Amino acid sequence: MKFYEYGKKNEATVVMIHGAFMSYEMLQPLADELKKHYHVILVSLPGHETKDEEEFTTIWNIAKRIETALWMRGLGHIHCLYGLSVGGAVAMRILADQRMRIDTAIIDAGITPRPLAQLPARIRMAKEASVALAVKKNPSLLYKTLPTREYPKNMADKIYEVLQGMSFTTLKNMLYTIDNYYMPTVFPRISTKVQYWYGEEESEDRKRDFAFVNKYIPNITFEKMPGMNHGQYVLSYPKEAAQKMEELMEGTRKRINK
Repeated sequence: MKFYEYGKKNEATVVMIHGAFMSYEMLQPLADELKKHYHVILVSLPGHETKDEEEFTTIWNIAKRIETALWMRGLGHIHCLYGLSVGGAVAMRILADQRMRIDTAIIDAGITPRPLAQLPARIRMAKEASVALAVKKNPSLLYKTLPTREYPKNMADKIYEVLQGMSFTTLKNMLYTIDNYYMPTVFPRISTKVQYWYGEEESEDRKRDFAFVNKYIPNITFEKMPGMNHGQYVLSYPKEAAQKMEELMEGTRKRINK
């Protein structure tokens, strides 16, 4: 796992975690906007860089490693934690661990746990892995399916590049843990302003996730991105996304300083 830092001279820190089959570089345009005023840390998940010899393990393990890495950098206070899709799952686990002060958190179409018995979970994992392997062999499938076909082409190209370099071990570990990661039975009482972002076009797919976070995370709010699909807003409109993030962080700052 690697960490890429920008805008180190700035005091307030934003940590961003990309999704499965994605590259940290897909969040680079957003980081380029935010680094003007913030210290930005992009997390590159294990198994997601070309010729990456490190394997993706579990949501819990990766969350712990990110927490430790931030503490080692002297960052016990994070102004904004952003996670996209599987990165959103990691962000939720970090919030639940309460190892650092986090003012604002954005869970962008975060995947919530759906504990399954071992056999059904492995069957589901095998089905999803077969789709990923088919795309790996035939890239035209990637550009024809949702939500990828609605991403800018350079973003879709990055997904294909990541998939080509991904090991089967990372693939199966990731697909298994997405559904079966552990969260505490009761979410701790936190002061963090938590917002769940989602694209209007993925509303049906996210229904179970809406229900989970609404019940699990106290005082969470929701932000729908009109006409957007999974992760499309941040990947296609980084300038607008950065502005929305800054407005949310500023609102949190004013609330804290009252």
